[in-house]
Amino acid sequence: FAHARRPLVPFQLLGSTASGMSDNQIYGVIEGFYGRPWTDEQRFRLVTEWMPLAGAAMRTYMYAPKDDEKHRAYWRVPYTPEEAARLEKIIATCNAHNVRFMYAISPGLDIHYTDSDDRRLLEEKLQQVKSLGCTTFALLFDDIPAEMEAADRAHYAAKDDSDPGAAFARAQADVAAGLVDAVLHGSASDLAFCPTEYCTALSANRDH
Repeated sequence: FAHARRPLVPFQLLGSTASGMSDNQIYGVIEGFYGRPWTDEQRFRLVTEWMPLAGAAMRTYMYAPKDDEKHRAYWRVPYTPEEAARLEKIIATCNAHNVRFMYAISPGLDIHYTDSDDRRLLEEKLQQVKSLGCTTFALLFDDIPAEMEAADRAHYAAKDDSDPGAAFARAQADVAAGLVDAVLHGSASDLAFCPTEYCTALSANRDH
């Protein structure tokens, strides 16, 4: 992958469950950087050549390129038949090599948390990818402003909130729970979740 100008980034998801992983940890590679995404050829090489070198533990590939517009900027827009066919081929390659393909979506830049249309479009987008053979997903709210529209904030706020980020956290958790119910039929272990504040050292409110 030297010509990709992007390193292979191993990741570890704690607190998630995975088939055959008794320690509740998932190891793998995230394609989650800004800039030109990997080509399909590079993804195929990752799955068929590079990941096997890491042994049996590193068996998950998360698809989350920030500059795939339909992953982030235009998350509401379905993949075209041609785009869907490319994703389906990558998913099939992962399945054939015992690698879990995890599709990530990042709607946080402009999602309206209480808007039923936005929630429906998010569910439909994941249903489309699920129809291609994907069974595990990730909902990412990283790298977004830590604020909501007034209507969303009012809906998720509680009178006794001492943490200004509590309503924001509730909104994101509500979206995640909705996806678990609508897309994964209650199987929460098939959804990874990244909130906006996911690192204590970088948290705006470090006391919580």
